Amino acid sequence: QRGGKVQMSRPRNNSEPTIDLELQSSVTTFVIDTGAGSNLISVESYNKMIDKPKLTPTSKRMYGFNSDEQIPILGTFETSITINNITKPTMFYVINNKLSSENLLGIKTLREFKIVEIMNHVATFTHCIKTKFRKLFEDRIGRMLGVKVNIATDPTHRPSKQPHYQVPYHMIPN
Repeated sequence: QRGGKVQMSRPRNNSEPTIDLELQSSVTTFVIDTGAGSNLISVESYNKMIDKPKLTPTSKRMYGFNSDEQIPILGTFETSITINNITKPTMFYVINNKLSSENLLGIKTLREFKIVEIMNHVATFTHCIKTKFRKLFEDRIGRMLGVKVNIATDPTHRPSKQPHYQVPYHMIPN
């Protein structure tokens, strides 16, 4: 099976990032979709391929985002693609979806080929920021000497004070 080349392309409507992949000697545009679990290719794009791979039947069921309607899958094929100097065999599902003819590159492939990186660790990010801006995140309350602060208030409104509320008995510490 032949490999593929990749070229990033401009989003069509400024909200969808796309990527052009060479699949089986044909260039196909895919929407980069971090919400898609699999790589989907429309039957129209599949039929335009010069060297069409043989489809393998599948029992996998797929549903669109927030939809109860099943996406009709015609079959699957696997081909090697190259992105960012990484070549791997990649599975594609050929779908016959009347609502959309867009091809989707799913999150698993996007992560494998380092197109997107999902940062799941907020603690790591927080540590990096605290290290970079150490003086801003000291463990003491800061003060600004020689700086006057003016809090703008509306003189037509009378100041009010919230009444103190009682702590429920079961929440009072022993």
